[in-house]
Amino acid sequence: MLRTARAAGVLPKARTAYALFLQQCLKEYGSKAKNIKEHQTRISRAGARWRKLTPQQKEKFNEQAAEELRQRKEALQEMQAPNMEEETPTPKPHEPSVKVPVTNLGKWIVEERLGHGGYGNAFVVRHQTTGVRAAAKLWKEEGESSRDELNIYLALREAPDNFCKAFFLPLLQHCIDAPMEWMVMPWQPMGSLRTQIKSSGPLKPKEVKAVLCQGAVGLNYLHCLGFLHLDVKPANLLWCPARHHMQIIDFSLSCVFPLKRAREDPVGTPSYRAPEAWNLPVQIGPFTDSFAMGCVAFEAATGDILFHGSTKEEIKSKIMKLSKRGEVTGKWPLLGELRLTVWKLVGEAKARPDLKGIATI
Repeated sequence: MLRTARAAGVLPKARTAYALFLQQCLKEYGSKAKNIKEHQTRISRAGARWRKLTPQQKEKFNEQAAEELRQRKEALQEMQAPNMEEETPTPKPHEPSVKVPVTNLGKWIVEERLGHGGYGNAFVVRHQTTGVRAAAKLWKEEGESSRDELNIYLALREAPDNFCKAFFLPLLQHCIDAPMEWMVMPWQPMGSLRTQIKSSGPLKPKEVKAVLCQGAVGLNYLHCLGFLHLDVKPANLLWCPARHHMQIIDFSLSCVFPLKRAREDPVGTPSYRAPEAWNLPVQIGPFTDSFAMGCVAFEAATGDILFHGSTKEEIKSKIMKLSKRGEVTGKWPLLGELRLTVWKLVGEAKARPDLKGIATI
């Protein structure tokens, strides 16, 4: 997972002293080797030079290697929130219901409203003891939707590979007792990918690749745990432009996979809804999230929604036509394999590439 994530642009490199020395030696040639044999010869010569160096001559490479390792450890720590999980007391009958303005959630004081959706409201909260600021989601109604979303966060927290915290927000605290059901996660002030696109415009090709690769790694991890996201879109992806780091949020529409029975309701936001998710009963799978990720990559590269329309019928018509044609026309700043990958992602389900292989493009 570490190697895959580093390729996706999440972690800084942490090279050994010899790797740094070897890179310096290869740069001295000024050009790439003409063939594999010449490359192997250059490496052998570098190895012989390394063995002849004194400890004092190796010191600068050892220091640089130690510094890179330190930076990598810091990056990993930043991706993981402190463990603040604690017992949440059951609210007393006199505590406010969801219909009354909420002032606190357990030990978290509500500071401001972040937004609202069909399933709940989001707030910025502050812990009354530590002063730590976080994001809280208060579900509008208790029931299966809130439990399903919470179960995904609990599954991610209990997953054996803690590196999944690089792609998902860890759960800090939760309450599933009536009259209020809520959960608290780290607050990311940089905002969503959609916010970044609106404020700063399209991303550079290198950034688009980071978004696509990290989204593929994160979604594939989610699928391996047995869940489909089903609402992948820029508004549900946190993006830090300074670190080129992305995290997947909002599992309001997510479900367990494989499905026990076909879904009888449309899934996802219309402009990011795959062709197979329109006609009832819908036939969905990991490939449904792949389609949405392709739409996200296009939007990140151009600043425009790929399937924009004034009505659902207009959007559906555009999606069905393009998926059959299998090509995104027009001028947009992606070339080579990256462009081809996006084309395939928004095509028919059987032609979409596996998310596991996208992180290596």
